[in-house]
Order: sequence, then structure tokens, then C-alpha cells
Amino acid sequence: MAEDYVPYIPSRTVLPELTIKAVGLGLLLAMVMGAANAYLGLFVGITVSASIPAAVISMATFRGLKKAGMIPGVSILENNVAQAVASAGEALAAAMIYTLPALLLLGIWDSIDYVTGVSVALLGGVLGVLFSVSLRRILVVQERLPFPEGVACAEVLKAGERGSSSVTYIILAFSIGTLFKLSTAIETKFGVASLGLWSGQWGGSYSSGTTRYMIGGELSPALTGVGYIVGPRISSFIFSGGFFGGLIALPLISTLLPPDPLFDAAMRVRFIGVGTMLVGGLWTLYKMRSAIRIGVVEGIGSLRQSGADARAAYDKLPRTERDIPSRYAFGLALVLSLPLLALYGLVTGLWALALVAVLIALIAAYIFGAISGYITGIVGSSNNPLSGMTILVLLLTATVLVALGAGAGDSEQGIILVILVAATAAGAISIAGDNLHDLKAGHVLGSTPWKLQLALIVGVVGTAVVIPPVINLLHQVYGIGTGLAAPQAFLMAALSTGVFTGRLDVGMILVGATIGVGLVLLEVVGKVKISIMAVAVGIYLPIFLSTPIIIGGMTRLVMQHRMDARLRPRSDLQQEQGKEQTQRRIDALNEEVHTKGVLFASGLIAGEALMGVLIAALVLSGNSLALIEGAAAWPGFVVMLYIALLMAYVGWREYDEPTFRETHGDLLAD
Repeated sequence: MAEDYVPYIPSRTVLPELTIKAVGLGLLLAMVMGAANAYLGLFVGITVSASIPAAVISMATFRGLKKAGMIPGVSILENNVAQAVASAGEALAAAMIYTLPALLLLGIWDSIDYVTGVSVALLGGVLGVLFSVSLRRILVVQERLPFPEGVACAEVLKAGERGSSSVTYIILAFSIGTLFKLSTAIETKFGVASLGLWSGQWGGSYSSGTTRYMIGGELSPALTGVGYIVGPRISSFIFSGGFFGGLIALPLISTLLPPDPLFDAAMRVRFIGVGTMLVGGLWTLYKMRSAIRIGVVEGIGSLRQSGADARAAYDKLPRTERDIPSRYAFGLALVLSLPLLALYGLVTGLWALALVAVLIALIAAYIFGAISGYITGIVGSSNNPLSGMTILVLLLTATVLVALGAGAGDSEQGIILVILVAATAAGAISIAGDNLHDLKAGHVLGSTPWKLQLALIVGVVGTAVVIPPVINLLHQVYGIGTGLAAPQAFLMAALSTGVFTGRLDVGMILVGATIGVGLVLLEVVGKVKISIMAVAVGIYLPIFLSTPIIIGGMTRLVMQHRMDARLRPRSDLQQEQGKEQTQRRIDALNEEVHTKGVLFASGLIAGEALMGVLIAALVLSGNSLALIEGAAAWPGFVVMLYIALLMAYVGWREYDEPTFRETHGDLLAD
């Protein structure tokens, strides 16, 4: 029970939480992290959690302001509010860049309409917060899922209370990521805009007769950082998908099949990835059926409870268990259906179909929000299969609307409506999954849940106003679909158009679905743990993007082997302290070292992504920093490998510190 758990700050202790300085800093970080994640997601189709970097940056900022005499001090719960607001930014950005750019790829819009973009992001994100209210008690308190990023974030904040210097790793890595991106040749619609000291990619697409294949890699410390964060297992699944797509599927399709008038061979490989994603999404839904049922039952039960009974029960709860009352959360969600209906109707003019679309959006937002929360509670928010769930929402919406006549005559407005529903649901799904990690951190630290939930709504509002112009900026400079692959947005565009017009490569989708079914059988019958969505994303992406990811994953694997070799306690120690206690000490040390590497990787990602956005702004102002044209790739490749090793070393060096040996020398092998 929740009452048996004692958080870091006990429920009877009241500290400042939802303060102006905490919310203000969180909003600033939400906008910055949101812009960085928008670039990363459009670039490679993968986004990462910003909770831990935001926690470290907020601690460092508040500490600096205190030393400057600008604030009297800050509590650990205020730091938690700041990072929660910031993390909402990157989560909402992921949902919007997966969906709205589809309308740019289809040529329906030349740019994201500001009011429409802000409205759909705001409504979807707030629904995600409201629907996750009832899930907090189920998944965080009762089920006690691990929520790895949430727990790690709480530990970082507690370490900050003890004066941790972790911020050094983020600042150093941020600077390195920024300089590397600035030095790499960045191709835009207007030519190379960066210094161009080395090429941005090695290898390429090659042909031998009709046979095509791809081999090579993007020069990107940010992607090596992604590989380090997701680890060797997930990164190997992504790379295996990339290897299959670039070196098996592409050669077979280009050699054995006649040319398709609508799609080239590389595009057909993408549809194989689509089919695998579809199966992965459905399999996830099936595995989550119990958690969905529990959440729905509890939500309906809260609405049936009388006001007096609900208030009496709420007053008996300790401070650390007081959420926004579920009846208010669900009631407000129903109220939001009215502006959602107005948005859909005004943008498309399809008012009758908009009613159906609102119903689909609300149901999908809740059900898949529950799935998102459960999955991220186990594997972390960076591994949230957001795209797979959004695909299912899009296909369901498109199929229903076409059956109701949306495809008759001009199908363009029907496609817009489908994309808007997918964007709304994606916003709710992404925010719900990320949200619960923040609430888990709050559960560990002793935050007041309703205050965190209000803070998350503020983060959604702040991010919603900046994401549409950021997407437009990146599209103007790099080109979404050309300079920026935007894999998920391409997927949404292809599927929605395919349902409405029949222009869908059904054969390749069935091939991908067959692969997905085979992976499910391998997981169920063979008891092999497989991330189907990671394999699917790897198939869909060019192998150039999965290569640096596997380098990052293997870097972490090598470091882990070195750690395992170093941490070998004496046999008498295991007898003296007990085998389980000794293992717990080793696991805690491993996690401490891993966290330093994650912070460094997060800094690389943020630095490279933000420099990409800044260069885009520079290009639009009519400036270019280009020094060299046609530079070679090998200097950048050498630098990238060095940065990958440095990412591992920032954690590994702790084992060589004298203080570490003095404290944990009994665990270190000679």
C-alpha cells in the first residue's frame, strides 16, 4: 500500500514546490528541449527523455542563482517541478513531429498553420496529463513498476542535494556536440551552411546492374549517444533492422521485382518496416489488455462516486497521494471535447465526421495512454513505441472515416482530419508515458502529485506555442522528407493516403507483417526477448542512421564488460556481508557509472540538435559559415569514435579515483 512507503521528503513535511521560479525555469527548458527533440526526431525518427538532463540543468541553474544572491534557495521538490515541466516539452515535441509534418510531405500544407498546430498540440498534451491521473495510483503505487528514468531522475536530484558535480558532464558534452555539428557539413536547401570541415556521412547507396544496396553511417555523436542510452540490446535490434533493410531487402527487391511505378526500391523497404510496426503495435495492445481494463474501470468508478464521498476520501489521503481528483480530470477531458470538435470542424469543414473523429481521439488517447504508461514503466520513456500506437490510431480513423464517406470526391480534407486525430492521440500517448516517469520521481522524492500534474499542464502549454514554428523553420531550411528523413511523418502520410486513394504498397506491408509475426512467435515460443518496434524502426530507417546507434550501444557494452571484470568482490566479503547485499552494492555502483554516461550522452544529443536548429535560423537570415566544399568523411569519423570512447570514460574514470578505492576497494579486483 502507498501508506507503507516512506518517500525522501515525508508526507507531513511541507516544502515549496509549485513556485514561479520552478515553473519559469521549467518552461524555458521545455521550449529548448522541445526544439532539440523536434530536430532529432525529424532527423532520425528517435527521441529521448530529457528528464535527467533537465534535472541536472535545473539544479545547476538554481545553485548559480543562489550564489549570485538572486534567490534565497530552492527545495528538491522545486527542482522536481522544473524537470517535470521540461520533460513535458520533449514528449510533446515527439508527438507533433511524428504526425503534423505528414501534411507537408503530402503537399497539402506549405507550412504548419500556427493556430491549428498549437491547438492540436495543446489539446492532445493536456488530455495526456488528465488521463494519466488515474494511472498514477495503478502503475506507480500499486503495481510499483520500475520506471527507470523516473527513479534515475529522483536519484540525480538526491545526489544534487549532496553536492554532485554531474552538471560538468552535461556542459562538457553539450559543448562537444555543438562544436561537432558546427564542424560537420550540413546540407540545406541553400547548400552547406556549417563550417564543413568533414562530410556528414561515410558510405552511401551503391548499384551493380539493377541491384542496389546501402552501407555506411551518419557522423553524429548525438546518435552514438542515443545508442548508449538505449543500450546494446535495443541498439542491436535497430541495427539488425537497418542491416536487413539496406543489405538484404533492398538488393532483393531491386534485383528480383519489377520496378513499381509509384515507389522505388528504397521506398518499398520502408513499407516492410511499416508492416512490422503494425504487428508490433497490435502485439503491444494485446499484452496490455489487463492494465487497460483496470484503468477504465477505475476511471468510470471515480465518475460514479458522489461529491461528498469523494471529498471525504480525498481529505484522508496523505499529501504525497493527492492527485487531481479523477472526477475532475475526466470531467475536464470531456469538456475539452468541445474545442476539439471545433478545431476539427473549422479546419476541415467536415462537421459530421468531426463528431466521430473526436470520439475516436478520446478513446484512443485513454487506451493507448494506458499502454504507453505501462510500457515506459518497464522499459523507460525513451523506448516508448509511440509511432506504433499512433499508426494504429491513424489506420482505425482513416478506415472509419472512409467507410462513412470521407473519401468521396475530394479526399484532401478527410486526410487532414485523420492526421489531426493522429496528432491529438499521439500528444496524449506521449505525454502520458513521459508523465508517469515524472510522477514516479515525485513518488520517490515525496512531491505532491496534483502539483506535479498542474506543472505538467503548464509544460504542455509552453511547448505547444513553439513547436509549430520550429517545424516550419526546419522545413524551410533542411526540407522535411529530403534533408530530414522524418520517418514517422512519412509513414503517416503514406498510410493515410493509401487508405483514401488505394496508393499503398500492400505486398511489402504484408512482407513486413509476416516478419513481425515471426518475431512474435520467436518471443512467445522461443522465449527470446525481442523489441519488435526497434527492429521495425531499423528496417524503416536507412542503415546510415542505425550505424552510429550501434556504435554507441557497443561502447556501453564494452564498458559494462570492463566494469564486470573490475567489480569482483573477495570471497570472504561475500561470506561476511552476504551475497545479495554485495550484489546490491555492485548494482548501485554500475547504475552510478551508467548515469554519468547517460548524462554525457544527453549533453551530446542536446548540443548537436540545438546547433542544427540554430544553423537553420542562421540560414534563413541569409548567412553561411561554410569554409570547405567537398570535405572527406574520415576526420569526422575519427573524432566521433573518440567522443564515443570519451562517453564511456567519464563513468569508467570513477573507478580509478583514490576516493573510490578507499570507499569500495573491497569490491575491486586487483
